[in-house]
Amino acid sequence: MIRIVVLAAALLACSGSQKSKSSANNAVILVSVAEPEAAIWVDGRFVAIASQAKGGVSVEPGSHRIEIRHDRYHTHYQLIEVTPKQRLRLEVELAEDLP
Repeated sequence: MIRIVVLAAALLACSGSQKSKSSANNAVILVSVAEPEAAIWVDGRFVAIASQAKGGVSVEPGSHRIEIRHDRYHTHYQLIEVTPKQRLRLEVELAEDLP
């Protein structure tokens, strides 16, 4: 678990913020996942740890690839389409990796 947090922090420092300059029209993705340490990725960029994204993740309107990652689970992939100012709730169930 520590490895995930360290990796996530390093990736966050390298990737920059997902927020755009035109944030007034941005949509918000609210991710609900049972694993609080799961990492949320948008369009190939790390944006947050699930437990720290209670207010959601801000994205520009349009199509996006969402990934929910954790070492003990298979990665969840989902393509979404959001409109300006939309609030989209994603309920994600991660499938456990087999040993």
